Amino acid sequence: MQLAFAHANSFPAESYRSLLTLLKQQHELITPALLAHHKNYPVTNGWPHLVEEYIAFLEAHSDATHPPARWLIGHSMGGFLSLMVAQKRPDLAQGVILLDAPIIGGWKAKVLQLSKITGLVWRVAPAKFSKVRREKFESSEQAFSHFRGKKVFAGFSDTALRHYVDAGTTPHPEGVALAFNRDTETKVYGGLPHHLVSITKKLKAKRPDFPIGLIAGQQSEEMRLVGLHYTEKFIPQHMIRYVPGGHLFPLEQPVVTAEAIDSLIKALS
Repeated sequence: MQLAFAHANSFPAESYRSLLTLLKQQHELITPALLAHHKNYPVTNGWPHLVEEYIAFLEAHSDATHPPARWLIGHSMGGFLSLMVAQKRPDLAQGVILLDAPIIGGWKAKVLQLSKITGLVWRVAPAKFSKVRREKFESSEQAFSHFRGKKVFAGFSDTALRHYVDAGTTPHPEGVALAFNRDTETKVYGGLPHHLVSITKKLKAKRPDFPIGLIAGQQSEEMRLVGLHYTEKFIPQHMIRYVPGGHLFPLEQPVVTAEAIDSLIKALS
């Protein structure tokens, strides 16, 4: 099976090394290394240029021997981008599997839209935290120790955290710095699409039988906040799977995640 994997905001693709290695054992896999950092694809409200960036990546990896239609698998930001790419270019997608990326709609989507109009989005989580995130460390070991003490990484094994530090930092005159630009991360949060229901309706209008599945973390705060009301309008309950872990379960539980992805692809095919 041909797959494409899109990473979450602030987590470069190689952060998922354990998961990607497992997927490559069973499938042909491509993944953009670092979305949202190309000058030709700036981060703006609703991420239209990031959609174009991902489309360009998929097109660049298509030729006569590699048909363009792939299963698009995305974590959080990567899931939303996968859905939007499938809507804009359904010829590039065989199906979409969302990893902890529930579809926001109704009054919650309107609140999100209003927060962007008023600027409130920059003053609440997660943007208010990302814009002051520590960017530089004396060494990779210092970065590892720093992140090891953070609650968000509590579910990471040392191996998973090492993969994140290796992928998520880059050499800097003062030691190492975050590879995922802090301001870019904040802009991604501030531009979170509020029109995902409309996007998904358009996709289903083009291809009513287009397969979409969701894998969610059992302890995910993001899933709890958004809920499944609008997700279940497009994804049957039996195509929603739960795995141990929080929002970052693809990094916390790579083996279980790979098994869930394989199972869901078979069920949706």
